[in-house]
Amino acid sequence: MADSVQPQISDEVPINNDAGHWNFVFVTLRLESGEELPCMVDTGSPITVFDKSLESKLGMRLKTGTMWLGSTKQKCGVYAAPKLYLGSTPLMIGSNVLTYDFKQAERHTTWAQHHSPYLAILGMDCMKHYCIQLDFQAGKMRFLDSDHVATTNLGNTFPLTFNGGHIYLQHTGLLGGSNTNALIDTGWNIDGQVETGVLKGHDWETVRLPECVWAGETYTNLNVQIHGHANMLGLKFLARHLVTFDFPKQTIYLKQTSVGPITDEK
Repeated sequence: MADSVQPQISDEVPINNDAGHWNFVFVTLRLESGEELPCMVDTGSPITVFDKSLESKLGMRLKTGTMWLGSTKQKCGVYAAPKLYLGSTPLMIGSNVLTYDFKQAERHTTWAQHHSPYLAILGMDCMKHYCIQLDFQAGKMRFLDSDHVATTNLGNTFPLTFNGGHIYLQHTGLLGGSNTNALIDTGWNIDGQVETGVLKGHDWETVRLPECVWAGETYTNLNVQIHGHANMLGLKFLARHLVTFDFPKQTIYLKQTSVGPITDEK
């Protein structure tokens, strides 16, 4: 569950122009030393992760472990979390962070095929404390005050649940189905995943849908994966909206800004 005490941040940072187009969402944060860090914003990562090249700046390694990044499993280091800043404001993150060789992962997977150079992944251990808005049209990531958000023009409202460091929107998948827990993953650059059986004649594959209706809104030209009991909304789908994650209040607002993928309409 999200922390009930919300740190106050009133700021915004630019995101990359191709976020939700051919790329992930990247922002620039800062270490206490003043060094700037390009970071990927990944709601699918329960913990903040730093590139292995930064290990010398993280102090003593506490232990080692393993983690998956995309389809690549790798040994990782566990370190005490450093101070991480948005401008001059320190961000709240978990007590520990992981290190991972991003370059090695990219050599063995298409997970980051269209990546920008980045040195960290900002995970839910940080974001769960904040109300964060992703404005793909304006190219901004905003930190809002959860207690003073004007919600009347933020679109459809959905409750969120937290489980195992992941966040779930309470709704059926893009094609319906029985699973009403939709994983929200900005680190997966497709429209989403749907359950096996909801699209007749297709099973365990990726398909392109000409159209679907979800939560009363019509969407066109979606790329979705069909996989088991899956129910997931990915970055390409989220990028069709003004997205407001009010994590302290366990709520997400989705205001549709594009019917088709932003590759077509942005």
